[in-house]
Amino acid sequence: MALIEVKHSTTDTTFARDSPLLIKHLHFFKFYGSLPILQGDYSFSEISKIYLFLMGGFSIVNAIHSFSPAEGTWVKYGPFTSILITFEQIVYAITPFLIAYGVARNRYKFETGLKSLIKIQNRLGIDRYAMFKSLKAAIVYNIFALGVFVGENLVQWLLDRKPLTLLIDSIGWAVFYILAFGPIYPLIYILECICLCFDHLSCARIDSDSKAHSFVQIYNRLIDVTINMNSYFDIPISITLLAGLMAIIDAVGYFLGEESVGLTSLPLMLYYSGMVVNIVSVIHFCQISVYKADQCNMVLFNCIVQHKHSIDVDNSLVLLHFCGQRQLIFKAGQCVVVDYQLGLSMFAAFITYIVLLYQIEYYPRVAQIKGNSNLPNRTGK
Repeated sequence: MALIEVKHSTTDTTFARDSPLLIKHLHFFKFYGSLPILQGDYSFSEISKIYLFLMGGFSIVNAIHSFSPAEGTWVKYGPFTSILITFEQIVYAITPFLIAYGVARNRYKFETGLKSLIKIQNRLGIDRYAMFKSLKAAIVYNIFALGVFVGENLVQWLLDRKPLTLLIDSIGWAVFYILAFGPIYPLIYILECICLCFDHLSCARIDSDSKAHSFVQIYNRLIDVTINMNSYFDIPISITLLAGLMAIIDAVGYFLGEESVGLTSLPLMLYYSGMVVNIVSVIHFCQISVYKADQCNMVLFNCIVQHKHSIDVDNSLVLLHFCGQRQLIFKAGQCVVVDYQLGLSMFAAFITYIVLLYQIEYYPRVAQIKGNSNLPNRTGK
């Protein structure tokens, strides 16, 4: 079938004169997706000196901003929460340094994986497709949430209802948000491209040894692509899951401490809801990619069973493929598997922490304010 027989003479270091559509789409993420390392259509490992300079400057400013007194509002709620805030400040402070380090160290893996993915797309005949709607929706929502978050503080400052420091603080958090969570969007785009390749591969008709060979080769190259991309985006994935979860816990605790939550809290809610969207998106698309890869294996197995007279059952490459059992697995921090089970574990941790927070810090404080004499004191009497 043409899906696995189409071949191009593209080498590992050069492309056709026209830029592949994947590269054109990735140029969109240069700024919002923190991918300014793309210096052209044919090289993806060069790092911009301007990018490093801006990253270094913002990293220093961000570290100072993370530990500024304005960020210590949680201390009044008790020592239990102050531990979280201290850890959260440390993570926020080192995030830009970690991202810059990850970009510099793994840029060659990114380049290798990207070129290999383009070759696979050419071989499968995938040369025209629109930017994925789900990705567009997530990006638009995040930009809208950040715009409302900063815009509300700007309007309040113009009306002399809030000081300039709060406006600067909101701008700092918006820039941090883009820097910390922006890199997951090129990751999601690449994952959707990989899923598209798996879908095309699953539709292939495998009724001969040559087609079985092609199928196994493309499948394993897609696995290699995902391994390289996982290495490159490992730090952004870890930051999205860890920093996002801590920020959401922080937000819920903050709203618990407020006497009333109304429309004035909407910008802050949108800001934190964007983090929820980011966490869900990363986990969902990692899980979907794994499902698509497993589906390809089942297609190959069924085709071998159905065409056992046309396909040599002792085919060494096919046997090696099934014996090796190369499965698609995404990890955060090279140790935590990113799938729906991780999402459920994070949700359980979130609920557990909020319950402890309410019982240990928030409820006793409210009861004391209301003069509830039935509450035991610290000695239990």
